[in-house]
Amino acid sequence: MKVRIALVCLLIAGIGGLAEGNAQRPGSASTARVTPAKPVPSTLREARTIFLINETPGPAADAELRDLQAQLRQWNRFRIVDRADLADLTMSLATSEIERTRIAGGAPVGARLANPRTSVVRTTVSTLTVRQRSSGEILWAGGNEPAGAVIRRLQQEMPLGPALCVVVWCW
Repeated sequence: MKVRIALVCLLIAGIGGLAEGNAQRPGSASTARVTPAKPVPSTLREARTIFLINETPGPAADAELRDLQAQLRQWNRFRIVDRADLADLTMSLATSEIERTRIAGGAPVGARLANPRTSVVRTTVSTLTVRQRSSGEILWAGGNEPAGAVIRRLQQEMPLGPALCVVVWCW
């Protein structure tokens, strides 16, 4: 019986190693070099509650804050609280508008035409800063994208929780 348990454990460990090895195999389909992201601090990994701070008042920032709240609720990783003293973390949202000039190719919706060959496009970008509430230490920061894109990047950098493997063995 102990031999069977040992074999099942080895099988589970082997399957986990194969999945990890396939995910990190050098020379796979993509040959682009990816610089490894700075590891996420354990304080951020273990946090459960978050308080949102809107640092930029205005209609564009309010829309970004609503998008941020929706993304966080959909992710279901943190519980959003309404008081800072109840939170493990604080997430600050700073929003700004940038203008970019596009050359030819037609004007996108909402563009302001500068001349017949160029158009100016105004885009709202956000910067998110995640801090440990008790110390104020910055744990993660990202920006120059819409709030939803910044949250997706944070999701990619956060490690997944422990996996549970169940093997059914019949004799």
